[in-house]
Amino acid sequence: MRVYVEQGFKDHFLSLPRDHNKAVKILWNIIDNYAEVTWVFNADVSLEDFERREVSDILFAKISSKGSNEVLVIKDFKEDLKKYQDDAHIYLAAEKKDWHEEIKHKVLLLTPERFAKTLQAFEDKFTFKFIPDENNSWQEFESLRTNLVSTITITDKYVLAAYLDKNNIKKFDNNFVFLINKILHSGDEHLKVLIKSSDLDRGRYDDLKKKLTALSSYLKERLHPDIKITVVNAELDGDYDFHDRNIITPYYIVKAGKGFERVGRKSVNTEVECYSLLDKWGYDLIRHRRRMVTNYMHSISQMNTPFKSMTL
Repeated sequence: MRVYVEQGFKDHFLSLPRDHNKAVKILWNIIDNYAEVTWVFNADVSLEDFERREVSDILFAKISSKGSNEVLVIKDFKEDLKKYQDDAHIYLAAEKKDWHEEIKHKVLLLTPERFAKTLQAFEDKFTFKFIPDENNSWQEFESLRTNLVSTITITDKYVLAAYLDKNNIKKFDNNFVFLINKILHSGDEHLKVLIKSSDLDRGRYDDLKKKLTALSSYLKERLHPDIKITVVNAELDGDYDFHDRNIITPYYIVKAGKGFERVGRKSVNTEVECYSLLDKWGYDLIRHRRRMVTNYMHSISQMNTPFKSMTL
């Protein structure tokens, strides 16, 4: 996660009591407790000024005391934001500027006047829990639509099985297609899906590729013509066990014990939970799962195997 801080916002924030409201508490929790955050300040300072700030500035001191954090001081936030589009971004702006319109779909933009309402709305949007057999509509998933997210990773090894292994199109439509349609915002998102398949188990790689090609056409028709889907073989490295079912983005994570399947009339001892990065537990889950997927993808990229992944 990258947090961009303008001086005007920082001055306003530090003037408020730590218990002023929930939004202030959320930001202090990020400052005090979050690891692996890149803090970016917009100032033109020398090394001596920077070192002096680490002593005299309470925010600098807090942030730089964590070894896993990175602190940068740069002039042009706009250019920096273009380089890290797959990360979560929080922008603490002194005031709203015209050029912010260009980036509002890439960052969680906070200003002194509205940051309390913005953070509360964000937390409400990406925080929910429900029991699947008491909620067959999964209407909470509609709150996951956001222009902040361009890549969605799904670790559910059986989420495509109804189509690939059983040719049960009705079940596939009622589950995967139904739920993904609730999540998509623009339709041109990139879905990365980690699966296992009976074709993979039996070495029928050409059969699987033909099915995936047909699946691509089907999903572009049912979801959006511009959607991009990468299907990944989740069974290649035994050091990585993708047992739990997750939907992972930089801003939120969804957990489903049984999987992303509406259960109808069955009774199930499982639940669906969504956490945002504003929740420390949610942030740590996002961090862990994204790193796990990244490391797995790097590991299998070194392998000589007939099927690692396929982009549709």
